[in-house]
Amino acid sequence: MKFKNKLNVVILSDFENFNKNINKIFAPLPIKSINFSFIDSISLIKDIVDADNDLLIINKAAYTEDETKELLKYDYNTMGVIVIIDTYFKFDLLFKNVDSGIITIRRPVTVNKFIEVLKVCLSSDERKKNPDNKLIDIRIMDFAKVLLIIYKKFNEDEAHKYIEKYAMELRIQIYRAAGNIISYYLNEMENIKYEYKY
Repeated sequence: MKFKNKLNVVILSDFENFNKNINKIFAPLPIKSINFSFIDSISLIKDIVDADNDLLIINKAAYTEDETKELLKYDYNTMGVIVIIDTYFKFDLLFKNVDSGIITIRRPVTVNKFIEVLKVCLSSDERKKNPDNKLIDIRIMDFAKVLLIIYKKFNEDEAHKYIEKYAMELRIQIYRAAGNIISYYLNEMENIKYEYKY
């Protein structure tokens, strides 16, 4: 897996401890220079999308429905987005909009699990450059990997191999296999009605 030498990361977090330790969280990744900037409102996202940023991490204590809709307004073609939510929040909107490019994970998240999710999010940059890869397929694959990392405790490579093996066993395209995995985990584990339609 190849990472950029320089990374621009924007963080919106209500948690001071998370903000203080963000350098430590990114330390295991082979990135030479990371520029962190902090914002305090979801309303600033439009400026972030328009600027040259690689990753947006949102870690708020609570999200209103308006904030969720604001998040879903934009197309995150050039950047990764990770939204961390509490287990008791039921935001079907975020989970159902897999194709928006937002990766949603529930608290509590261990540092190791978060690093694997970061790897998935950041590795999709390389795949986006290939004109043969459809953006929607990349996003579906990324979210399926994240669900396997969270629920099956895989690392990024194991999650990818699992999806490949599943696709071969069913003799279907890898992105359809990823969609089936998303449907299973959202329906069974999150009780969210979701059907992969691509």
